[in-house]
Amino acid sequence: MKTYKKPTKNSATLTLKRLYTPYPEEDSLTIEKMYIAAGRDTSVELEDKNRNWLSNKLTALYYHNLAKPIYSYDGRRKLERVQLTVEGKRALGRVSAPGQVEPASLPSVASLTLEDMLAAVEALRKKYPGFDIDLTIKPKEQPIS
Repeated sequence: MKTYKKPTKNSATLTLKRLYTPYPEEDSLTIEKMYIAAGRDTSVELEDKNRNWLSNKLTALYYHNLAKPIYSYDGRRKLERVQLTVEGKRALGRVSAPGQVEPASLPSVASLTLEDMLAAVEALRKKYPGFDIDLTIKPKEQPIS
């Protein structure tokens, strides 16, 4: 029996990025969209080659829990879509790791004004009345010369 090398997580992540980068808003892709994203020729003559290629790519994604298959059933099982898992979303940067704040939810520091910060502190005080939330802003002490 011949043994095969397992695909690395890095190569699976690169495949995932290649397939999902053209569709940043979608977490599940149809087979046709995957072929288009990968630049595959979708002609009927190459249908078997495309199916084999996709099977090889999806094996790595499934092995590393980056995506999961979604099947339709019409007398037999047929692959309809491929859905990202939480691990797949993390690999694409669509979800932050546990305990991290997503950078997209933070405003740019350059665009913050003092009034914005005070309003944010006041909103936090209302949202969390059980906590003592304080923002202190004072001038730096100037050395006497």
